[in-house]
Amino acid sequence: MNYRSAFKNVPFAGAPCNTSFADGTDAPEHCRIPSFTTVDLSARYHFANNFEVFGSIQNVTDEIAPLDPTTYGAMNYNPLDSTGAIGRYFTVGAKYTFE
Repeated sequence: MNYRSAFKNVPFAGAPCNTSFADGTDAPEHCRIPSFTTVDLSARYHFANNFEVFGSIQNVTDEIAPLDPTTYGAMNYNPLDSTGAIGRYFTVGAKYTFE
């Protein structure tokens, strides 16, 4: 489970909102980015000493990240809700070790 709490969209305490909509109102409303929670699952299974299969489901509940116009596109920036921007996705793989 991944959780990011709510926060204000301001550069520092007392500053005006970082972004606004075309009509001049705060973006998002009240300059507050809501909290965001996602759930991820992963599993693996060993068929033999040298063979395993594995997989994962990211963002199981397919949550959509809240509007955060300041950090979207800022890769490697905290908090980055890329899972909510991508949606639910799956990975599957296999591993064989030669002895």
